[in-house]
Amino acid sequence: MIDFAKPAKLIKSNGQVEIFLPEKLRASLEAAGAGSDVIDEALQEFQNHAGDPLSTRQIHNIAFRRLRKSCSHHPQNPSATSVATGTKPSG
Repeated sequence: MIDFAKPAKLIKSNGQVEIFLPEKLRASLEAAGAGSDVIDEALQEFQNHAGDPLSTRQIHNIAFRRLRKSCSHHPQNPSATSVATGTKPSG
């Protein structure tokens, strides 16, 4: 498990600053079909930004860039691929 000793902050679209909650990102990526390795990589990247406020848009872009990268290497999960690319799964 990744330790967020110094909590990262996020800036919501309305300008409100909140503490970044890694479990919320984990749940979102799990729902999108990401594997634990992709989730851990994304969370590690946010740990590297600890103390630097990130916008929710930046968090989304970083996390889903990881998911898209994973899907391009492992296209067998159509649900994750469709979420990462913004397309609907066929079938």
